[in-house]
Amino acid sequence: MEPNELGRELRKWRESGKFGPLKVACELFGVSHATLGAYEQGKGLPDVDFLANFADKTGADFNELLRLRLASGKTEAARELASHYREVREDRRAHV
Repeated sequence: MEPNELGRELRKWRESGKFGPLKVACELFGVSHATLGAYEQGKGLPDVDFLANFADKTGADFNELLRLRLASGKTEAARELASHYREVREDRRAHV
């Protein structure tokens, strides 16, 4: 399966950090090697708790990770929510 945008973003943040070996990163994020690999390869989708922990440890933008998670969702409703979420964020940025 091809990595989705969320998977590519997770890998980019993890690899750009100073987390040492992958095993150390998995311990830091509280997941197994197989789980983190599945997230990065688009074979699984992380829950909100993982995204919050990941953002806290890496400095990644939690809101963007959440939007990407929704966009990678299995249902049309989740993907539509992600699209709406992006529009709201862009509108807020335009008014800042």
